Amino acid sequence: MRERPILFSGPMVRAILDGSKTQTRRIVKPAEVHACEWLSGPWRRDDDSLADGEDGAWSFGSQGVGDHDPSNFFVDHRVLCPYGEPGDRLWVRETFREDQYDATDPMRPETTPYVYAATFPSDGEPARKWKPSIHMPRRLSRIDLDVLSIRVERLQDISENDARAEGVVPFKHIGADQRIAGDLAGRTQATHPHTLAFAVLWDEINGARASWTSNPWVWVVGFKRIGRAAEAA
Repeated sequence: MRERPILFSGPMVRAILDGSKTQTRRIVKPAEVHACEWLSGPWRRDDDSLADGEDGAWSFGSQGVGDHDPSNFFVDHRVLCPYGEPGDRLWVRETFREDQYDATDPMRPETTPYVYAATFPSDGEPARKWKPSIHMPRRLSRIDLDVLSIRVERLQDISENDARAEGVVPFKHIGADQRIAGDLAGRTQATHPHTLAFAVLWDEINGARASWTSNPWVWVVGFKRIGRAAEAA
């Protein structure tokens, strides 16, 4: 089992903690896109060409038309999935900071505690500087995720059930960008509320570089949260 860090925003951290988020989609790097062009055929884990201790690669390929013989698998490209494989573990990086106590307070903890923006109450809280998630060390991560599944697909291939598993909350009112709505291929607010909400959230996070409309290739990582931070839920 290998461990890897993964970044999540505050809303998505809360969705993980409440159990509504069990999938995440991450953009396939441009250097790997060529491999994805061949996903009409099979793809598989391939460790044969790697030295001991190296991460295995995902091999992408295609078969001849009408040819279903596994021996006729043609590998076009190998890429490393940055999120590992089923059985590996992801540890969540999120926005955080040291808690602050009066140095003269006799009730202050002996060791410096940390708080997390996603679940820290903000009402009446004076402005304090938070540390970006990218700087979180492993020892301060409170959420561990076991990887259950990994696949590659086009962003717009997401199903309504999978959009629900992304932890998004449907809109109470229809107000989605008409450009996005036009790319939903007949999926409406009434029939696919989670898909519409996910499409809007995706564009808020990724912007023009990999918009919903551009329909990029994405890694689809299915996971379950494990016990490290149950008290934070």
